[in-house]
Amino acid sequence: MMLVIAVLDLWAGTQVNLWVLYFIFIGLASWNLGQRAGVTTTVLAVVLLAGTAAIGGHGYSSLGYLAFAIGSKTIAYFVLVGLLGALRSQEVDRIYQPPKSRG
Repeated sequence: MMLVIAVLDLWAGTQVNLWVLYFIFIGLASWNLGQRAGVTTTVLAVVLLAGTAAIGGHGYSSLGYLAFAIGSKTIAYFVLVGLLGALRSQEVDRIYQPPKSRG
């Protein structure tokens, strides 16, 4: 599905950037499979972002600005993975930990 987003991003051109749609799949991977899968999905999303910029062109005046834009999106993806991973860990502990004995 992330490849479909990359193709749509190529089709849309440089005026529309669909990078936010990758949040869906990064979030699903992080929540359902853990932080390692979230990081892997993030790396795949960044590769697809860079690939679509290389193939379809980009609207930035230099490669430095493109690198900065991809870097900031990467940071946003990793923040999502970290937050969802921590929330998932907390929820798993809350659900699967036996209650503490009283007394």
